[in-house]
Amino acid sequence: MTALTEIPRLGLTYRDFEFACATVLRLLGCQDPRTTRQSNDGGIDFHGRLELR
Repeated sequence: MTALTEIPRLGLTYRDFEFACATVLRLLGCQDPRTTRQSNDGGIDFHGRLELR
């Protein structure tokens, strides 16, 4: 069992999970976190930019 298989048990859709992850990225300081179009490939559809110094 992987963490992704637990998402429905949390009462979230996979899309809800992706939006939640994008929000976490924003809280961690990522610039412009976005969800991307769902592709049904089993991957997670979000990204963000984080400046490393």
